[in-house]
Amino acid sequence: MRDTEWSDQVSGRSPGAPLDVERFFKLDILEPATPGHVEPLIVEGDQDGELWFVYSELYTDRSIHFKSSNDAGRTWQEQWRAKDAAGNDVVGFHITVLHLKSGGLGMVYTDIAKEYGHPGREEGSMVFFRVSNDRGHTWSDPVLMDTVHSCCCTGHAMVLSDGRLLAPVFRWISPQTGGEAENWNTEDGIPSPTFSYSYTCISDDEGKTWRRSLSELFTSVNRAAWDLEEPIAVELRDGRLLMLLRSGMGRMYKSYSSDRGLSWTRPGPVHIAAANAPAFIRRIPSTGNLLMVWNQASRQEIVTNHCRIRLSSAISTDEGETWENFKNLEALDDVNIVTPPPASDAIACQAYEIYGGLQPEPVERYHRAPGPLRICYPTIAFAGDQAAITYDLGGGTCNGMGARLRVIPVEWFSEPSA
Repeated sequence: MRDTEWSDQVSGRSPGAPLDVERFFKLDILEPATPGHVEPLIVEGDQDGELWFVYSELYTDRSIHFKSSNDAGRTWQEQWRAKDAAGNDVVGFHITVLHLKSGGLGMVYTDIAKEYGHPGREEGSMVFFRVSNDRGHTWSDPVLMDTVHSCCCTGHAMVLSDGRLLAPVFRWISPQTGGEAENWNTEDGIPSPTFSYSYTCISDDEGKTWRRSLSELFTSVNRAAWDLEEPIAVELRDGRLLMLLRSGMGRMYKSYSSDRGLSWTRPGPVHIAAANAPAFIRRIPSTGNLLMVWNQASRQEIVTNHCRIRLSSAISTDEGETWENFKNLEALDDVNIVTPPPASDAIACQAYEIYGGLQPEPVERYHRAPGPLRICYPTIAFAGDQAAITYDLGGGTCNGMGARLRVIPVEWFSEPSA
């Protein structure tokens, strides 16, 4: 394995000093617990300056809960559960709340549908869509978006400028027909055989009907294929769409669409080190720059099960062609730019996903250890001149899984690293 850490760039802060982002507001909005919570959503509400925090009681009754804030997430007032017209809980996971062109709300989410779902993944869950016209309190009957098992990550669906709904999704395939298709703890110690590819679901009638893209996205060299999954897209100024995709190659991949998500280019590597975990990307309303938050990791960190200990941010002023001002929202060391593996490499690097007590070494570098080891699945929303970012927080020193919220002035992302 080629060592890519020799040229990693360390921030100018004194060793042992807290991260620069610690100057700003932070709240563990869902305290780490067992069984806990994973993959919550922060999203703009339907009133000026309002934020909503949305999460699922995934490990109990799967009910979907909303909280609202009028002060950029510092305090939270109104709380409610999503209900259908009969007053029953709407249940599900992987939630995106959309502001439709017509003025209502849309929700993309997964729920169990065994008559359609792949029996070996998340109990046969499928992607559904609902509409609300009362601030997300009551939701319409569900519309099935695709008749094969797939998943749209929390916050990854979007409304394009022309009103088209676009849900970047991915699908697992596996020879296994029962049990868990993505099982990292099989009896023989070998992970279950799976393969993932990505595509998009699109709707031009605000979710009444859906169709699949013409492209399926993965990476392949001489017919040897590797996963590309948990995609997210952003609309560019020239009308194209840019998609970023999670990979196990030590970097993320990207693809473009010139027809509003119906077809996509062959994915290519991005010159950014990344763990096998999803990125999140949004355009900053006040500056027009793109803001990305992702798990930056070296190959050494990936293969030693420390792939989600660093959560980084960067901005692009040229529509995603290049990225700058790398900063850390969470890190156990002071490395803010990790050197990615060469783009010519076609070597997958992915260890088992273990987030217990295996703290990184050496302690001279990872001077904030021990700490959390599973920090991932970010989402971003904006309230005035502030960015609200939520993400999973758990593993390591945490007692279970929870969620952290950071509220950061948007100007900080454009300031040179300290």
